[in-house]
Amino acid sequence: MTLSTLLKQGSKVVADHAPALLTALGVSGTVATAVLASKASYQASEVIRASEPDHVGAAGTRKQRIKERFPLVWKLYVPPVTTGVVTVGAIICANRVSAKRVTAAYSLLAMTQQAFSEYQDEITDMLGAKKEQAARDNIIQKKIAGDDIELHNVHIPENQQLCCEVYTGRYFSGTMEGLRKSMNELNAQINQNKYATLDDWYFLIDVQGTQFSDTHGWTSDRGLLDLVFTSALTTDGKAVLAFKYNYLAPVHDPGGVCLW
Repeated sequence: MTLSTLLKQGSKVVADHAPALLTALGVSGTVATAVLASKASYQASEVIRASEPDHVGAAGTRKQRIKERFPLVWKLYVPPVTTGVVTVGAIICANRVSAKRVTAAYSLLAMTQQAFSEYQDEITDMLGAKKEQAARDNIIQKKIAGDDIELHNVHIPENQQLCCEVYTGRYFSGTMEGLRKSMNELNAQINQNKYATLDDWYFLIDVQGTQFSDTHGWTSDRGLLDLVFTSALTTDGKAVLAFKYNYLAPVHDPGGVCLW
């Protein structure tokens, strides 16, 4: 392997892991700055003490004392200042690189969504709306059948039924009426606040939030929440009320991600 190849591979590794490397540099730089600043302060006090025996030169205003002492100690503070500048630069660069990658990811998701939408429209035209819907229902039915072990851990109170949120594949107890009521409440929130998050929705249906449920949801400019229901059966014949969302989008970023 040539030196040129090694350099190219090394550059690629650094570029791929730039945010992590810059963040690590920022963390270590913060610690190093604190240590160096402490060391410089101790050395500066020793230099000042040696240059002012018996407190000679301690008289005068604070400004005068700083002016007299600065030429004696400024070199001691070069390392911590340099380290601090590099640390701040690393943190800023890490933030910029991460922001650019997030923007690129949203752009890619938007392009993927558009391609999927065009593909879905073509399949619907070829098969017809009923067959296309039947294919989707069959996919959900297979998914639920594969989760049969998990379904036994869900307690279903009287007058409720097993529900499945297709987006995360999680199960809980509820009713269609209850879900529609929660949907109406969430849409009222969207109209009032211009947006609502998955956290807001999960609170209404009494389901635990996820890592990204506070950043994604629905906005008034993209449209209100609409639940698309599908009926399915477990392997032992119990009915499952599955539902999916008409779309889901980042609530603070452009370019919504349509799921269906």
